[in-house]
Amino acid sequence: MKYRPEIDGLRAIAVLLVFVFHLKPEILPSGFIGVDLFFVISGYLITGIILNQQKSGNWSLRLYYINRIKRIVPLLYFIILFFTCLSYLVFTPKQLVNIAESSFYCITFLSNIFFYFESGYFQPIDSMNLFLHTWSVSIEMQFYLLYPLLLLFVKRFFTRSLAVWIGCFTFVSFFLAQFGGNGLFSYPFVEQELFLTNVADWAYFIPFTRAWVILLGASVFLIEESRPKLPFANQITIVSLFLLIFPLSYIDSETPYPSAHALLPTLLYCLLILCLRKGQIAYSVLTWAPLRLIGKISFSIYLIHFPLIKIFNCLRWDGIVEMVVIFTLTLFTSMFTWKHIEQRYRKKENGVVIPVLLIANVTTISALLASNGFIDRYAGHDRYLVSDFQKGQAVDSADYYQQFHLSSFSDEDERTKLLVIGDSFAEDFVNCLKQNNVMANVQLSTFRIPAICGNLMIQADLTPFISQKSIPICCNVGWYKSPALQKLMGEAEILLLASFWQEWQMPYLQESLDNMKAITGGKVFFLGRKDFGTIDVNTLVDIPLNQRLETLNPLSDGTIGINRQMRTIVAKENFIDFQSIIGETDLLIRIFTPDGFLISYDGQHFTNEGARHIGRKLLQTHPSLKSFLD
Repeated sequence: MKYRPEIDGLRAIAVLLVFVFHLKPEILPSGFIGVDLFFVISGYLITGIILNQQKSGNWSLRLYYINRIKRIVPLLYFIILFFTCLSYLVFTPKQLVNIAESSFYCITFLSNIFFYFESGYFQPIDSMNLFLHTWSVSIEMQFYLLYPLLLLFVKRFFTRSLAVWIGCFTFVSFFLAQFGGNGLFSYPFVEQELFLTNVADWAYFIPFTRAWVILLGASVFLIEESRPKLPFANQITIVSLFLLIFPLSYIDSETPYPSAHALLPTLLYCLLILCLRKGQIAYSVLTWAPLRLIGKISFSIYLIHFPLIKIFNCLRWDGIVEMVVIFTLTLFTSMFTWKHIEQRYRKKENGVVIPVLLIANVTTISALLASNGFIDRYAGHDRYLVSDFQKGQAVDSADYYQQFHLSSFSDEDERTKLLVIGDSFAEDFVNCLKQNNVMANVQLSTFRIPAICGNLMIQADLTPFISQKSIPICCNVGWYKSPALQKLMGEAEILLLASFWQEWQMPYLQESLDNMKAITGGKVFFLGRKDFGTIDVNTLVDIPLNQRLETLNPLSDGTIGINRQMRTIVAKENFIDFQSIIGETDLLIRIFTPDGFLISYDGQHFTNEGARHIGRKLLQTHPSLKSFLD
């Protein structure tokens, strides 16, 4: 296709949005929409390349694939290799193993699938997935591989209806993105309550729910091919650039996405691509030399900036000076890689580079995995601390909790009827019982209410307190509306509520308690919020062992405030002051067991050793729970 310099300006805007979002999400919480703007450009360009080559008679599927591989693979493989090797100097063995696993899926262009199962895009900023951002590169490569086959099929058998088919595929993809959360993978295959915006948790990473954005770009090329008259093109481009500010003001990580919320920014980009012409004000802005330069090196910037930010995060270098350093390093490194890798191997016939980089990556990944992140460089307690000791424990606790979902009570069974309701903190409590071998002494039934929903039994509408993205989840959980749950509440001898209690729930705790007491004849307990401060293994491993085992972490202000309010609001006989039972003081908490095991792996949830130690202390201390030990 003919080079359009303004496209580089559009690329620059997209990559800068993403860069700022990753650098400091608080500054631009909507910056992740830059990825969708990239998708629009990709759809436009790749459709033009395929159809123009077909029209000219120069089309070759083999050459097309070769060019796509040369465009993406050398730089991607080099960046993955460089940062995987560099990570050895910064990260702990368990982090290195995770980096090695993600590196493998990056070089096989399946990282979008890997990260969906591994974490999710909007994870805590201090997580160390160096290559999380490559999910979009994987989607682009998957699209590049499959799209020409689809396009060729439609062109061959439905010659005059290409635009119709593109429109249909776009609609289906958008429908899945917008409403996919209403579907289930098991009977009855549809959620109980249907919502206009119900974005499935898998929609962010799956190509089928992202394709509609790319196909919007394809539609722009098809419209452009029809040579439409474009009145007021100059005004349209100015307004479109200005209106890009609007979605930046209301989209954030709590917005259902990708959904109709992505329509405005992507359609504005479509209008810009379609209407931009020389002599326009917007054209002059977008072809400004610095913007064009950033646009040219945008792929390098995109690949380099994120792992660099993560390394700085790991080293706790997160001030203004550090952000300037990250930006400068990214810019100059990207200029180097653009010139010496992107440009060099994109235009040069060289069949050695990609295999060599592939072998180097596979060798590095294999070495990290085989050596368990080179864990042999540590010994004793250091080795325990940096190992992946807790891997799978959270999943095991959640699965175990789910086994007792709405389990029935039996009057013929003399064991205590215990109903536990709540989120991952409730799962932790049940794990305390499991690790202390007291499950034989209780009839257990559980019900999960996610932390985002609020563990409250009240008549008021709770949706104003819940993010738009989470409303469908919470309404389908139904809080306490389930007749089966209410029946179990009436039969339970002990009803225990454990949650990540939040500020907005405090005014409703007493009403919720009263409503529960009206149903159950048993004892009702609110388990206070727990907290173990920041568990920073990189810092702990640098502390001498005797000091390390005596470490007392400060609690978060949020946890301190919530527990103080709960002590005031909830009657003493209904409140289990978890933090006071397990803590040294109201402000400090021990993070190791007497045997030297970490109590919590993330500052909030127990390791199995922590559940055993704290669970025993809790069971021995609280009068209503002591009977479980008999």
